[in-house]
Amino acid sequence: MDTPADVRALARVLGALLPWRTLGRVMDDPHEAYAVADTLETACLTAGVGAVEAVIIADSLAGYVLGWAGRYGTLDDWTDKGSAVLNLAMGGTGDEGMMAVPEGEELTDAAIAQLIAWALLIDLGEPDTPPQP
Repeated sequence: MDTPADVRALARVLGALLPWRTLGRVMDDPHEAYAVADTLETACLTAGVGAVEAVIIADSLAGYVLGWAGRYGTLDDWTDKGSAVLNLAMGGTGDEGMMAVPEGEELTDAAIAQLIAWALLIDLGEPDTPPQP
């Protein structure tokens, strides 16, 4: 996982694994939310992301979308920061404690890519542009 293209591809995969992308909904059953986080973590590991970074990405993403806390208390500070990165990428204030993105907004692949890039310290540069003839 070295390039912006790799990051964007993983973002699309992770987005497709979410049960929904609409912000404001909450997953009632924590076991189901844990299963989603496990699936996201496995996808990250399969893509070559390190173990700690995979948990941070998975728990930040699942926590932000599904409305629950992370699986590992020792990483809560990092997953809170990851949720803040998602919030900022979605047009919010980036404040960990205040999710100012309106309910009903759809989480974008671009926001997920920003989370991954932050966790892996990869510069995404400019958004992909189509090739010019």
